[in-house]
Amino acid sequence: MNSSKDLALAPTDRGRRLFYVDALRCLAIILVVLGHIVSWRLVDVAEPVVENSILFAAISNFHMPFFMMISGYVTKFATFKLNHRLRLLIPYFCFGFLYLFLAHQPYTNLFLMEMKAGYWYLYLIVIYCIVLALIRFCKIPMLLGMVLFEVLFIVLFKVNTPEVTNILTGYRMLWLWPYFCCGILLQKFDFSKVKYPILCGILLFLTFIISFTFLEVGIHVPAFGLVGTFSICIGLFFIFYGIEKKTGIENREHNLIERGISLIGSNTLQIYVMHNILIKCTPLYGLIKSCSSFASWVDWIIAPFVAIVVSLTCILIAQILYKLHLGFVFGR
Repeated sequence: MNSSKDLALAPTDRGRRLFYVDALRCLAIILVVLGHIVSWRLVDVAEPVVENSILFAAISNFHMPFFMMISGYVTKFATFKLNHRLRLLIPYFCFGFLYLFLAHQPYTNLFLMEMKAGYWYLYLIVIYCIVLALIRFCKIPMLLGMVLFEVLFIVLFKVNTPEVTNILTGYRMLWLWPYFCCGILLQKFDFSKVKYPILCGILLFLTFIISFTFLEVGIHVPAFGLVGTFSICIGLFFIFYGIEKKTGIENREHNLIERGISLIGSNTLQIYVMHNILIKCTPLYGLIKSCSSFASWVDWIIAPFVAIVVSLTCILIAQILYKLHLGFVFGR
């Protein structure tokens, strides 16, 4: 499928898509779908989800910051077109209203609830791109503008009522802005100058493991959780870049698995907007919930497989919609 139909184009090298970026996006969207599957499996369990699934506890610590960092990484501050990003409101409304209709929920949830019927991510991307456009229009130095708007988000979060905060998705707006900005700043980093990128990535990954372990055993070190989340997100960039260079993937024909990774990585928007509907509005949701009494092996073996199948199914449905000339629902 044409990559131009995706949420954002992967950075290219002389017009060629970068495999490691598609691989990062593939991992990010699979983690999003996997996290939802695991959380929905345990939605009726008495204990909190994070205490009932070590996998969900780990994923929820970084998967949305990671996804947001990648979104920043594929957003060129100086050249991105705001009108293209505003088109994300088309799938936001199309699939948001469709989900609410099928789930028999009030349509106002798309406006008044913080989760925006599960489509808050698109809402935030639009808000963030409007902010970037304002920074660019006012000719404020990029880094200074990023800091100023983070301060503004903090103030808005502190002074607003819970109702207004929900409408603005205030908590997530404040929480994820630094990761989005970090992705933009990472564009300026030359990974090729790092002699051992995989080793650097592993060390950053271990930082996350240590911080996560501390949190799990009840040892709370100020800001250590934040350091751990940034570490794994950036560490995955190092690891995937290093793997691409070490294996020479970019200079040879991709095998079946690599083509599958590229396919999923270049269709993250389609997967994001449809997986909610495909799971929660079909018999698959009841099947997932019926697994709530099983051991954790369901999370580690069955759930990842289901996440991949759901992702590929979303892509297949998207391809059918494009052939029926209904691709406009994805904002194109």
